[in-house]
Amino acid sequence: MIRIAFDSFALAITALALTACNAGPLLKTGSLTSAPVAAAPKPSTPVDRALHVAATSARAHKCGFYFDAPALRTNFLAAEASLAPASSELTKIGQSYDFTALKITQSIKSSEAYCSKSRTASIKKSLQAALAGDFAPPPKKVAKQASGGLGSLLDSDAAPEKFDRDHIFDPVLNPKKKPGAE
Repeated sequence: MIRIAFDSFALAITALALTACNAGPLLKTGSLTSAPVAAAPKPSTPVDRALHVAATSARAHKCGFYFDAPALRTNFLAAEASLAPASSELTKIGQSYDFTALKITQSIKSSEAYCSKSRTASIKKSLQAALAGDFAPPPKKVAKQASGGLGSLLDSDAAPEKFDRDHIFDPVLNPKKKPGAE
């Protein structure tokens, strides 16, 4: 009788332990050294796309690319209208496009060295995508975040700071207030 009670208790503890292993973000084997998972890029909004296409159009015009800028604007607004935003939002998108194109054109007008080789290549790539109907801005680069724990120490690209005892304890070099001092 006692043996049956003990076996039942052991079985219940084992089942509880196995369930706890799969319940939530507990410490797992790979969490000490695995690289952090990058967050998915945030989807672009209609205003983000308007700013990108308008800036691309203004920059391409400055660098002498031959294309029909009014047709690009019309195609962009038609593509945004097909995504079914409200008419008031479509007006806002058009105004954002026009304002951005105007401001970019004004800001780069006097810069003679604006169209460098690398900048021209970037503009060409963005303009080709926009003319093909891809109005999405390029994904933003996500900064690598520290994973925490031991993994952050192992993944660090920078060398750790050298410990300088004299600098820490010298009040002239390190003028931080001492604990308890007012």
